[in-house]
Amino acid sequence: QTCFHSNLYLGGMLPDLSSLTNDLRFDLAGWEVASIRGKINDFFDSPIKGLAEDQQVEMVKEYLRLARRAGELESTIERVYSDPAQTEPQTATEGDRAELAAIRSELAAQASTVEAILEQQLASLIEAQGLTTAGVAWPPPRIRFTEPPQLLVVSPRERIERLRSIDLKPELDGALRNNLEQAVARNHNLSAYVTSIGGYGAWPAMVVDRFGLPWTAETVAHEWVHNYLAFHPLGLSLLANKNVNINETVASIVGEELGQALLQAYYPDLAPPPPPPPPPPGEHTE
Repeated sequence: QTCFHSNLYLGGMLPDLSSLTNDLRFDLAGWEVASIRGKINDFFDSPIKGLAEDQQVEMVKEYLRLARRAGELESTIERVYSDPAQTEPQTATEGDRAELAAIRSELAAQASTVEAILEQQLASLIEAQGLTTAGVAWPPPRIRFTEPPQLLVVSPRERIERLRSIDLKPELDGALRNNLEQAVARNHNLSAYVTSIGGYGAWPAMVVDRFGLPWTAETVAHEWVHNYLAFHPLGLSLLANKNVNINETVASIVGEELGQALLQAYYPDLAPPPPPPPPPPGEHTE
């Protein structure tokens, strides 16, 4: 996401929000350096070397099953700590926290391998669909299972219009989000909302891993489409803050189709059933 300081508001420049967000902003450059370094290491180490296709499929399924369980545990623990009637949350969540720590350790050990499997599977589908540059999928699909930044969206009070968006650290809790929203409203007379997102079109793309394989397949494909469009006029127009809705619509449509194709090719037991065939010509249907 890019913040444009040239937007106009009420006849003047948009208020500077840096004093409210400096300590809360997400360090995209630092994340990119670390992630690209990791992908270079994966390229040379080849974490999926020697894994048969059926082993790869089962490894992806098991990883995402564990990730989903981790998400459930996190929600359970958060509810206990936010319950005012709970006087000993640490004791009450001891078993869940131990299970969560064990799962997180296992996920960290497997993440690079599962990412590489999904990247290779998606690249094969992209090339089969002809969405290639010089015969290869470009840019190559690359993902990182991580919590994307949260997004501060600022709008005028009297109408819905996205004036600015600022990437914030993913670990901000509810209290910090609420304080920031109130501070923007109080200091600048603007509406503000901090929201979580499921993916982020950086390269590698940031993808949340706890919502199951169908959602993950579609999101991985969706974020790749954003990266693909960055090398074409529609994507380049985003630099001028144009065609945002069209860009997102294209990514959603193509991402959904590629995600469904990935499920059909590698995980057919998790793919939705095909739509029924159209009725014969002339047949009346209700």
